[in-house]
Amino acid sequence: MKLALTLGIAGLAALAIAGFSPKARAHSEEDLQRLKETGSCERCNLVEADLSGMDLTGARLRSAQLTRANLSGTTLIGASLVQADLTEADLSDANLRQANLSHVNFANASLEGANLLKAKLDGAYLYRTDFTDANLIEADLSGNVFRLNLTHANFSGANLSSADLTGVEAIDADFTGANLVDVNFQGADLFSANYDDATQFSPGFDPMERLMQKVDP
Repeated sequence: MKLALTLGIAGLAALAIAGFSPKARAHSEEDLQRLKETGSCERCNLVEADLSGMDLTGARLRSAQLTRANLSGTTLIGASLVQADLTEADLSDANLRQANLSHVNFANASLEGANLLKAKLDGAYLYRTDFTDANLIEADLSGNVFRLNLTHANFSGANLSSADLTGVEAIDADFTGANLVDVNFQGADLFSANYDDATQFSPGFDPMERLMQKVDP
């Protein structure tokens, strides 16, 4: 019995090391109802919940589990989702203006066409996050103490004018057709990040000097 338990623990450890983890459980109906009634549900289980089109202005969702949740077209103006898990979530066309998204996990999430005007995303995890045609004007994507990971993130056609990308790691990110005027790239790693003739830079900014890669249309 002891040997079997030891082998079981070892097996789980091996899976964790290999990058596998148990699939998050479906959302709690009780938590979902609490969110609908109060507009707040911190540390709630909202995995795969359908919140599309809802008005969650000012909602408090700190540390909420929103993996694979549907928030397409959802209004989250001024909402707080600090440290929430939005892995593989759909936030296409969501309104996240001035939302606090610090240290949120957006890995493989879609924010296509989302409004992130003046949103706070410092310390967020944005691996392979899709920001196609998103509005990120004056958004804060700075790395701060934790180096913000924008590796493979898709900003194609996005408006990042005046955004703060201080110290981010944007290796292989896609900035084709993006507006990068007045973006703060101080200390950012832009190695092999893509841009094209439609990408707009501030006067004097040299993408080749930052080891960015120009791609053909």
